[in-house]
Amino acid sequence: MGQVVKIRAEYAGKLRLDALRREAEDFHHMLKTQLERETGRPVPNLVPPLPIEKIALPLGVQIVVVEDLSRIDSPEAELEMQVCGALDRTSRTIFIERRLPPDQQRYTIGHEYAHLFLHSDLVHHRQRATKKQNSPALGRRAIPDVPEQELEAQRFSAELLMPVDTTEKEMLARFGARLDTTLPRDFLAYHLSIATRQKLSATQLSRMPQIHRAMLIARAESFEGRIFESLNERFGVSVEAMAKRLLELELVS
Repeated sequence: MGQVVKIRAEYAGKLRLDALRREAEDFHHMLKTQLERETGRPVPNLVPPLPIEKIALPLGVQIVVVEDLSRIDSPEAELEMQVCGALDRTSRTIFIERRLPPDQQRYTIGHEYAHLFLHSDLVHHRQRATKKQNSPALGRRAIPDVPEQELEAQRFSAELLMPVDTTEKEMLARFGARLDTTLPRDFLAYHLSIATRQKLSATQLSRMPQIHRAMLIARAESFEGRIFESLNERFGVSVEAMAKRLLELELVS
């Protein structure tokens, strides 16, 4: 993992997106090598959902699923937070909350990989807000600021689980092009209504928050008469994580 050491020294804890992307590509190469060892056959291309837990073996990392990582309180706004995963650097062990859905378990594994190889602290916790924090009554200001290292870990996990080229390929295979959802378009509203089983007008669609429009596309199961596996199911991630990735890569606007 010499590449990791070089990147960490170069960016001194504040990793640029291109550095995180290169690091994720290094992990993808390790995953292909591990899969080839297991199957005895060449693996020309990784196919989602990527089994990132298999990278643990060549990395010398142990992944342990536990019943309860307990709850902690956020002093900034007295908001209950649930610990999804934890990292013990000394034993190179990643702990995952059993009650998490499989897509969140996978995202948390990627998140903790980032902490282990890109950050120097002894133990990290990944936190996810419970419904209490997400309540509209609290407002946006109630959510605590996210530390830079946590943002880096989130970005790295997205790069690991949803590689750029693969995400673009899967998006175009389903929708034929990048989608502009900012303007009222009856055609798009009609097909997304069918795909998501909810009635949408062109005006309603264009006035939605951007992330909500992207989430419709992330979970769509058909378009223009073609039936397919939704993007979030294909990549094994949550609808929200898939939507954010589509926006980051400007596949949806």
